[in-house]
Amino acid sequence: MTAPVAARREPALRFFVDLVEAEGGAVQDMGERVLLLLEDGLRRRLGLPEELMVSDDPEVVAEVGGLLAVPGQPVVVDAAELVLRRGDAGWRHVEWPPPPLPTRERLQEALREQLVVEHGRLDVEGQPAPCYLPFLHVAALLGHRVFLEERSEERAAVLVDACTASVLAPPMADALTRLASREGPGTGHLHAEPDLLRALGAAHAALDARAAARQAVLVREARAAFEKERERVDSYYEAALASIDARRAGATSERARLYDAQGEATRAEWARRREETEEKFAGTREVLPFRAHVLEVPGLRVPVTVRRGPRAYRMGLDWVLALGRVLPCRCPHCGAEQPLVAGRDRLGCDACLPRLVREGDGAGTTPATKTATHVAPDQAPDEAAGEAQARAEPGDPNGAGETERTPEPRRREADPRRAKQVEKVWRDVALGFWRSVAMHERFRSVAPRSPLDALYRCYGPRGPLRAVGVPPDALLSGMHSFAPEEPFDDVVATNGALRTSEGYVHYTLRWRLMGKEPSVVEVLPLRPPRGGRSLRVGRRTPANADTAVSRVAPRPKGLGAVEALLWTHGIGDGLPLVMRCLALYWRVQGQRRLGGFDPGALAAAVELTARRHSLLRSDATSVARRHGVPPATVRDACDTLDSLLGAAATQMW
Repeated sequence: MTAPVAARREPALRFFVDLVEAEGGAVQDMGERVLLLLEDGLRRRLGLPEELMVSDDPEVVAEVGGLLAVPGQPVVVDAAELVLRRGDAGWRHVEWPPPPLPTRERLQEALREQLVVEHGRLDVEGQPAPCYLPFLHVAALLGHRVFLEERSEERAAVLVDACTASVLAPPMADALTRLASREGPGTGHLHAEPDLLRALGAAHAALDARAAARQAVLVREARAAFEKERERVDSYYEAALASIDARRAGATSERARLYDAQGEATRAEWARRREETEEKFAGTREVLPFRAHVLEVPGLRVPVTVRRGPRAYRMGLDWVLALGRVLPCRCPHCGAEQPLVAGRDRLGCDACLPRLVREGDGAGTTPATKTATHVAPDQAPDEAAGEAQARAEPGDPNGAGETERTPEPRRREADPRRAKQVEKVWRDVALGFWRSVAMHERFRSVAPRSPLDALYRCYGPRGPLRAVGVPPDALLSGMHSFAPEEPFDDVVATNGALRTSEGYVHYTLRWRLMGKEPSVVEVLPLRPPRGGRSLRVGRRTPANADTAVSRVAPRPKGLGAVEALLWTHGIGDGLPLVMRCLALYWRVQGQRRLGGFDPGALAAAVELTARRHSLLRSDATSVARRHGVPPATVRDACDTLDSLLGAAATQMW
């Protein structure tokens, strides 16, 4: 663009002239107006002549004719929508800074200042590797509608670490995007491999969450108008029904039937109008991405070791040279973006290492006290607890065979106070849970030693998507939830549906109130019977298991002998049963009383116990046969498991 045109203040004129030049057209500045020669493709798409005079001065346009290029002008709006639909994708890089690079000692000192590891000491080991660190910069228009005739738009942008899919906080994101950059990838150094599909998913989830928060504010602001309109609708139909009832009172039996039909039709129309009113004020949102740039920034891949006494945990950190800061890192165990903790057996975070795992032996740590009540997922309850648990009565809910099952818990009587507590929080539980999944985060309140806890341990923050049969790289774009039905059991079941890039899927979220706070126990596909305690399963051999299950939920890494057997023989009945088996086993793992059983017998006993507490067919002979162990040994192991679990068995799920 020529300098005089670029200097004009009206951005709409600058934009339109820029577009013509970018499309191969010619521009001639004539002072107060600009003569444009449009390329054929752009001319046809916008419906303009080949030669066009444009100006941002209404008096000039009125005098010589042409196009007034100002915001809101239809041609300018069409041109903007054309650019948005086309999108802006590219690859940029920041120039490599001049030497010298930070020394190893300086890096170690800075990393210890910026990254605190609880119970651990961070040491730089090995030589940091210079490389370009990739980030994904995504910008989008967020469209909002609350009333049918009102719409607003705003611009939003996020910066995502393309290697870890972590959304950077605004201060660091702003600092990186302000760096001077050039087109194309950088040269002269290695490039860290980006995971663009995962990064795009994280960017979309962050933008959608921002749009959802803004939409919630707009809906709250429109609440008064919604209540007023609904009252007007209710008043009208209440008066209409009162009039029909009054006329029916003195009518003959034949005309009374006509009035009954008229009343039924009026009630149906009333329900339809109420639904229309709710839809009118519910609000919708739209995320329209228009820019996706990969930005490569000079950095260092720093190998570090986190030490806790004699234990050493290795990991890698990314150092941004231009900012002199380390990038936020995810937990190497569960993938959550939480402060790191050097545990007694692994490096984890606040989300996956409860207090008893963090504390104990090791330099600079405090031993766990005997009065602590929070037990970690991979620890067992006290062997002395609950020795007097009663054995379940025999029965077979699914058909014939030698079975044992735990009787269903008695349903609570209707409790108005508890119902009020559930009504107050059930929407927030479902919304907050799936929002954390979309943000690649672990939900803030997970029942310890529950199937959901086991799911996070196996698959990390995106595990709930695997539980409902959706690949973890799917994009989560919306959710619906339905109020739980009364009376409630100890565990409340919230049913709903998710809208994902793979289509709609149904889910059941099972949670309980711990005091006034909800704690999520399990997430299940479809709507299971009996509130979710009983699972929908169809026995398949591992070789013939559904390929979709294997694709969505592959075998987790690092399974021991018993866990591997539970996975192999349980996946044919679906992921929920496997997670229940693993959660049960991790409650008792390491107990001395189980040391005399071989892995096959112990795995068979765990599966049999999990099936019994899931109200499924639990034939000891068939389960023992699948695991290749004698049924008598399995029954002995079941007796030991029941004794160890004690009263806690009634609160498993």
